[in-house]
Amino acid sequence: MKGQENSRFGSFCRNFSFYFKVFKSFLTIPFQPKVQLRDPQQVLRSTLGDDLEVVSFSTDTLVKSGDNYGSSIVKATVDIKRGDDIEKLNLVAKMLPPSEFQRIVYQCNVTVAKEIFLYEELIPAYQKLYRGEFDIVPKFYGGRLAINADVNGIDDSAVILLENIKEVGYVMVDRHEGLDMNHMKIAIPAIAKFHAIGLAIKYKNPEFFAKIKDYAKPLDMSEEMVGSLVSSMLKMIKNHSQLSEYYERARSLNEPGDNKNCFLQMTYEPDDPRACVVHRDLWNNNVMFHIDNGKIDAFKFFDFQNYCFSSPMTDLFYFLLTSLQRDLKDLDEAFELYRICARDVLNELQCDASLFEKTNFDKQMKEDAASELFHSIIMAKTSEMRSMWDFFRPTNNPNFINRVRRILEIYDAKQWF
Repeated sequence: MKGQENSRFGSFCRNFSFYFKVFKSFLTIPFQPKVQLRDPQQVLRSTLGDDLEVVSFSTDTLVKSGDNYGSSIVKATVDIKRGDDIEKLNLVAKMLPPSEFQRIVYQCNVTVAKEIFLYEELIPAYQKLYRGEFDIVPKFYGGRLAINADVNGIDDSAVILLENIKEVGYVMVDRHEGLDMNHMKIAIPAIAKFHAIGLAIKYKNPEFFAKIKDYAKPLDMSEEMVGSLVSSMLKMIKNHSQLSEYYERARSLNEPGDNKNCFLQMTYEPDDPRACVVHRDLWNNNVMFHIDNGKIDAFKFFDFQNYCFSSPMTDLFYFLLTSLQRDLKDLDEAFELYRICARDVLNELQCDASLFEKTNFDKQMKEDAASELFHSIIMAKTSEMRSMWDFFRPTNNPNFINRVRRILEIYDAKQWF
């Protein structure tokens, strides 16, 4: 099955123009989930024990139509019985997207296993190594690739069950409002810990690190698709009166034949001293904050389909440039908070923290800024759009233009291009 899926994905890449038009048409059709949660008892027993019995379960809508295309996500309420006690679990069930086309595009034959490994093994290994406060993902209740263990690959029963953290006070900030420093002071230390522990584990637990290498391989991406998106962003910068002065400098980061700055290429060999597991899609819609009596006191992130080895600061750039409030006025404070937190965690773990000393950090930031410019601008268009179709229309969204303008101003001021 895996070979067949890879062959189909290769065909998709070669025939990008046709499929891109199909995909655009697909996005205009109301999202109708067809994948249903099946036999949650089997999955829950893998984490809660074989004595567990599912008495009943029901599912309901969790995300708005158009908010998710890479998977089918539902809210699941599951009544379980262990002994004489009955308990209600409020869960999120993340399953395959409904169409074969989506499953190929989003490479579900790879990403489901990647994500299960992260929740089931990688995060617990990080927690065991660090031993400090490190609670950054929803509680994992089990995952399954196929309902029949003899199936080689995935089937329609593939699922990841997570705690529904909305039920315990976590909220997602409106992406159009963006995150202020009150949010960042909670989020950034958690992200810094995730990266710093990831840097440390290769030295502290080399046996497990070898296993991480098997799962943290980058996904295949269509260079034609990415090239088309980057070209469209460059065209917008060139032709927009508020942005055109930055065109030549932005273009210099995407010279033909020069891939060192392309975000497709920003993966590192796992043994590179700068390399750790990075999320690669860390933005507002993949994070939630806990609110207690009006105070932000906790942060979790999710949707780990794309993780791979790269510089930790690539995640930081992407998160801040796409999700910080549009004026980006707190950018320097956020960078420095991250640097200090990551350095302190590595020192606590008695590992080399030289990457996060100021001179080295600034040098690495300049390198990562080059790769993340277009990555961040492309996602900024998504974060600022009001409907899914907006992405494919000529850019006339002043909020997006203002965010891009601020990004380019910062790159200019810091001499990142």
